Amino acid sequence: MDRPVTEKLAELILDQVQQHGTVVWYDPDGTYEGALEAIETALKRRWSKAQFCSYAAGCSFLALRHGLEAAMSGRQPPRAVIHLPMCSADADHALIEYTCWAAIMRPGQQPPECNTALEHVARLALCGTLSDSRLEEVLKQVREGKLTVDDLDQLLHRMSDAVPDALANALGAGSVPEAVLCFLCNPSADAKLVQLNLMGDLSRLLASEYGYSPQATTPRAVRTELARYLMVSEAAVALGSKFPSSLASVARADSEVMLRRCAELVRTWRSRSDLVESYRACAAVVEKALAVATWSLDLDSLAQISTFLVLEQALLDRIESALADAEGIPVLQTIDARLDGFWAQQNPDLRAEWALLRACAQLLLEADRVEGSLAGKPKHIEALYEAYALGESPWCRLDTYQRRLENLYYNYEAAHQRQSLVCVVALARQRYMEVAGALAERFTRALERASFRVRGATLQRQIYRQRVAPHVQSIKTAYIWVDALRYEMARELSESLADEYELDLSPAVAVAPTITQTGMAALLPLTDSVRPVLERAKSDLLVKVDGRSASTRQERVELLTAQAGCSTAVVQLGDLLPQPGSVVRERVIKSQLVLVTSQEIDQLCEQGNELLARRLLADVLHDLRRAFGVLVGLGVERLVLTADHGHLFGERLHSGMKIDPPGGDTVKLGRRAWVGRGGAAHSAYLRTGLSSFGFDTGLEYATPYGLGAFKAPGPDNYYHGGLSPQELIIPVVVARPLGKTQPFGGEIDWVLMPGSAKITSQVFSVTILGQATGLFPPIAPRVRVEMRSSGEVVGTAVYGSYGHDAGTNDLQLKTSVDEPNRIEADQVMLLVEREVNEGKASVHLLDANSGVELARLDGIEIDILD
Repeated sequence: MDRPVTEKLAELILDQVQQHGTVVWYDPDGTYEGALEAIETALKRRWSKAQFCSYAAGCSFLALRHGLEAAMSGRQPPRAVIHLPMCSADADHALIEYTCWAAIMRPGQQPPECNTALEHVARLALCGTLSDSRLEEVLKQVREGKLTVDDLDQLLHRMSDAVPDALANALGAGSVPEAVLCFLCNPSADAKLVQLNLMGDLSRLLASEYGYSPQATTPRAVRTELARYLMVSEAAVALGSKFPSSLASVARADSEVMLRRCAELVRTWRSRSDLVESYRACAAVVEKALAVATWSLDLDSLAQISTFLVLEQALLDRIESALADAEGIPVLQTIDARLDGFWAQQNPDLRAEWALLRACAQLLLEADRVEGSLAGKPKHIEALYEAYALGESPWCRLDTYQRRLENLYYNYEAAHQRQSLVCVVALARQRYMEVAGALAERFTRALERASFRVRGATLQRQIYRQRVAPHVQSIKTAYIWVDALRYEMARELSESLADEYELDLSPAVAVAPTITQTGMAALLPLTDSVRPVLERAKSDLLVKVDGRSASTRQERVELLTAQAGCSTAVVQLGDLLPQPGSVVRERVIKSQLVLVTSQEIDQLCEQGNELLARRLLADVLHDLRRAFGVLVGLGVERLVLTADHGHLFGERLHSGMKIDPPGGDTVKLGRRAWVGRGGAAHSAYLRTGLSSFGFDTGLEYATPYGLGAFKAPGPDNYYHGGLSPQELIIPVVVARPLGKTQPFGGEIDWVLMPGSAKITSQVFSVTILGQATGLFPPIAPRVRVEMRSSGEVVGTAVYGSYGHDAGTNDLQLKTSVDEPNRIEADQVMLLVEREVNEGKASVHLLDANSGVELARLDGIEIDILD
C-alpha cells in the first residue's frame, strides 16, 4: 500500500457510494484536504461518470448545486461524493435535497463505517500492520494533532520496510523504530551484533531511515553518537531558527523529513515507561557533552523543548522572571503544559515547583483582574457585594488562589530555598495584600456610607427563618454550622458536590463584630421582633436572645432545640466521620432536624497551631463533603450549610499594619475588632454603634478599614472580626441529593506504584492503576490519597495528572478510552508535612465518599535531610 490511510478512507467512501449512490462528507477541520485528489481518482476509476464536488473557500452553495444539476436528472440517486469542509450546522440545510437520501459521513458519525475521524480511519488502516503498542503510540499522536493523513501514509510506508532478519533477530524487534530503540537502550545485544558482523547492516538502516551514518565502529561508540545525533535533531526541530549557531558543526539530520523522524523517535523514547531510565541517562551524557547549560535561549524557545533537564530548569528560572515582570497569561499556559511534562513526571520536586509557580501565576493574574475591575466599579455597596460573591468570575476567587498558594507553600518552603522562587511567592503575597487590602477598604467605606445595609442581601439572622423553618416540618433537614468557613471555600465545596446534589449557593451578610459569639447567635431562629442583646460579661462579651444567654455552644444548642418545634439531634462534624457510632446514628435517624456544628477552623487557627490549621483547611472541604454523604445515608433530604463569619489567613502582619485600638472602656479586643465605650477615634479605623447591626446595645464597635489589625493578643496571621468581604460575606448552601448512586471502587483491582523507593523530600509521587475484576467496565470512583506515619495523616494529594479537585484534594478517576475495563493511570503528587523527616510511612488509596481503603503501600522509608 502506497498510502494506506488514504486508501482505507477511499474504501469507506466508495462502499457508501455503492450502497446509497450519493455521499455527503463533512470534513469540518479540513483534515483530508490533501487526500481529495486521491479520493476523486478512486471514485472515477470505479465509476467513470461519478461526480466529485468539493465546496471551496470563497465559493457559494449555489455554484456547488449548479455543478450537481446534471447528475440530478435521473430518478435514481446519482453516484456522487459531495465534500464539505465544515460541520453540518454551518451548511444550514443548503443541500437538503441531497442529504435527505445521501449517506452522511463525518467524524464520529454512526454506524462506524460512516465515521471519518482520522483516529478511527487510521486504526482500521493500520490494525494488523503495527504491533498493538506501536499502534496506540501512533493513535495517541493523532489525537494530539501531531500527525496528518500525509504523515500517517509516509510513516507507514517507512515502517513497512522490514529490518533485515538477522538484525531483527539480534535486536529482538522487527520494526525500524523498535529496532533502533532496542539498540539504544539495551547493550546486551552488542556481542551478537559484532559476532554476526551486523554493524554494517545497522549502519545502513540508520542512514536510510534517520540520515545518520556512524563514524564509530563499536556498538558502544555508535550508541553514544546516535543518542547525541537524535537529541540534537529533536532540539533543532523544537528550536527552529533559535537553534544555537555554536552547534552548527554537531551532526544532526539535514532534511525536514529526517529531522521529523528523529524527533518522533526521541519522543517515543521518552514516552515509553520501560525506556525512561535509559533516556534520562543518555540525555544527561549528551547534555554535559554539548554544554547545554550554556545555551542562551529565550522563554518561548525554552517552552518548545523537552529534550534536556537543564533546559527545564532554565525554563523555571525564566518563568519566575516573567512572573516578576507581570507576564502572566502565556506563562500560565506554559506552566500547565510543563506540570504534566516528561521531566515533571520524573522528578516530584520539579513538579512541586511547577505547581507552586502555577499557584503564584493564578494569584497574580487574579489580582490584576480584580484590581482592574475594582477601579471601574461603582462605589455603592451592592455593586461590590455582587462582584465579590456572584457571577461566573467573582472576586472571591482571589481568596481561593491565595489559600491554595499558602497551603502549598507552607510545607514546600522548608525543603526548597531557590531564591528566585521565594521572590515570586513574596511578590504574589504582596499583590494579594495590596489588592485584597484595597478591596477591604473600598468595601468597608461603602458599607459605612450605606449605614451598614446591603439592599436585597440576605441577612445572617434571616437564614434559619428563610432556608430552614419553611421546610423542616415536612422534609428531614440538616442545619450545618461551620465556624469561620469563608464564602469562597463553600463555593469550592459546591463545585465538588455539583454532580450529586441540586445546589443553591448564595451569599449572606453576617453581623458585626464578625466573631463566633455574635455570628452563631444570629443563626438561631430569630424573628424581626427579637433583637439580640449585647452586654458586658466580666471580661468578655455576652450575647442574649429572648433574655437567655447565647454566648456558648451549649447555650445556643439549647435555644435552637427549644425553638425548632420538631425533634432535633445535635452532633459535631467529627461524630459523623469516618462513620457515626450507633448512638449518633439512632439520634439522627429519629430526628426531623439535625444540627451539625464544627468549630475546628477557628479553634486551631486562633491557638496559633499553624501546622494543624493548615492541615485542617486542606481537609475541611473533603470532610464536609463526606459528612453530606453520611447524613443523606441516614435519611436527610435537605442540607443547609452556613457559617458564623469568615476569616483572613495569610502572611504574618508586620508592625506597620498594626494600629493602636481606641482604648477607653474596652469590653472585647481582638486583632480586627474593638467593642466598648469611649476612647479615641482615628482615620485608620471605622467606628460606629453596634445597634447599627441589629443589636439591642449601647456598645460601640471599631475595625480597621483595610487589612490592618489592632495591637492585641492573638496570632499574627489569622484573624476575623472586621468588615472585609472575606469576614462579612458568609455562604448559604442549600443541597438536595439527586439520588445518584456513587461509584464504589471495590470491584477494581488496584495498584499503587511509587515514584521512588524512599521518601527523600517533601514531595512524593505515586501512580494509581486499576483493572476491573468483573466482566463489565467499571464506573471510575472518586478517590483520595493519603500518606500516614505513626497513625497520623502527614501528606495528601495536591496534584494529579487529571481529575484533581483543588478544593477537597480528592481525585475523580476515569476509565481508559481504549480499554474500558482499565482505569486511566493517574500520577499523583503528595506534599509531605515539613515536620516529618524520618521513620516509616504508608500510602493509602481511599474511596472519597465512604472512606473505605481500596489499596495501600506499606513500609516506605522516610529519609528527608534537614
